[in-house]
Amino acid sequence: PPGSSLGPLTFLGRNEVRFANPEFIVPHVDHFSLGVQRELPWGIAAEFTYAGSRSRDQQSEFRGINEPPRSLLDQCDVTLGGNRAFCDAQLPNPFFQVAGFEGTSRFTSPTLSRFDLSRPYPQYEAIWETERNDGKIDYDSLQFVANKRWMKGVTINASYTYVPRWREIGGYVDAVSGLLNDTVYFSHRPHRVTGSGVWELPWHRDKRSVLGYLLGGWSLAPALVYQSGQPWDMPGNVDLAPGIDR
Repeated sequence: PPGSSLGPLTFLGRNEVRFANPEFIVPHVDHFSLGVQRELPWGIAAEFTYAGSRSRDQQSEFRGINEPPRSLLDQCDVTLGGNRAFCDAQLPNPFFQVAGFEGTSRFTSPTLSRFDLSRPYPQYEAIWETERNDGKIDYDSLQFVANKRWMKGVTINASYTYVPRWREIGGYVDAVSGLLNDTVYFSHRPHRVTGSGVWELPWHRDKRSVLGYLLGGWSLAPALVYQSGQPWDMPGNVDLAPGIDR
């Protein structure tokens, strides 16, 4: 491997140039909870709990180091009245057949798009900084659990979890603005209800007979899970344009 021997000639014309943040620190999560347990009538055990967590210094990356300026991108943004063809227009390639670009499209193609030629460092394509610590996640929940202990061959369990906040800050809105995405966590479901139980069938359970051996010892164990929907994930392969009144 050439290492750093090529200096600024390293990775000329390559699709992606990535470097790691040398000051990266290990992300950490603080968990905490407070709960109360109590026995209710009819032998029901109940538990009420608040549980939360705070995740900090979550790993992230930034891809906007070598992106064209916003002034150019606005002219190509269909949501702002621009035209995508402006950025895609092919212009003379100043790196065509220049030594150091061998093996890349900048060496072999006589033209490049206006988008690529407008990068701060047009001799490269995308430049990413990885191992950043931009992300954080806040989680809060209220949990209720109740269970009816085993009695006459029956046990019942039920739970309800309410999550008013599962918020994530991390990932950039785009590669140019430098704005961090502030949104609900992708798997956030505000409400979740579960129920389960076991019923030992009483038929011939204690009879020492053929029917006892055939029908005894069977149990039913139903389960129910209900949860509200997760946040909708915006598609990443389309241009989102404002509505047009007709």
